[in-house]
Amino acid sequence: MNEMRAAIDQLSAPQQVILELYYGDGLSERAIAKRLDKSRSWVHQQRHEALAQLRRQLGTAEEGAK
Repeated sequence: MNEMRAAIDQLSAPQQVILELYYGDGLSERAIAKRLDKSRSWVHQQRHEALAQLRRQLGTAEEGAK
């Protein structure tokens, strides 16, 4: 879990907020966009970039742990 927290801490502040609202609070991308005063496509792009970054970081961490 510490690896996950460290990986999340590497994300930009908006990406962290988006993931918390989407996965933590269960808001839709549309609701997040409205709350952040951004377009839904921007929220979608930021969420997918954040997930890709987490996959890269955690994938590298998992390979190093083997």
